[in-house]
Amino acid sequence: MADFRASERYAQSLMDMAIEQNNVETIQQEMLLIGKTMTESKDLSALMHSPVIKGDVKEKVLFQVFTELTPLTSLFLQLIVKKGREHYLSGIANSFQMLYRRREGIVTAVLITPEPASETFQAEIKAKLEAEIGRKVELTQQTDPALIGGFTLRVGDREVNTSVAQQLNALKKELITDDYVQQF
Repeated sequence: MADFRASERYAQSLMDMAIEQNNVETIQQEMLLIGKTMTESKDLSALMHSPVIKGDVKEKVLFQVFTELTPLTSLFLQLIVKKGREHYLSGIANSFQMLYRRREGIVTAVLITPEPASETFQAEIKAKLEAEIGRKVELTQQTDPALIGGFTLRVGDREVNTSVAQQLNALKKELITDDYVQQF
């Protein structure tokens, strides 16, 4: 929990500075890249979490990996390493994305299908959602073969489940309830 709060505070500070410099979009793209790289590279993540490796080595590696950063992001990374908070980097990047979406009014949605959905289908779902809620939607796609067919759509704390598995479960409950009632 403390890690999350620290990550949020650093992300908020970076967002405030990005707003002040009128450079939010660029910083958002850089933090997206940093977060994605930290998630995908186990070696880089392990290096940032290692208490044995000195800060100057970590800083050097970060700037070898991320070669084209704005001065603001570069200074921010230097500060993070100087303060010994480089292990928060992934969390800071995620918190920054959350702040960015909130600032821009972007709603996140997850489309879950049994097999990868076509680009056309994803675009249709996204367009219908945007028309329905009147805000920009960031749609991610996941697969779950257990759904059998149909899809599940999660937007915030709401879920629409049109999957075959859901329909079979509902039918099963109905049949069990009917059989149970008929016995009496």
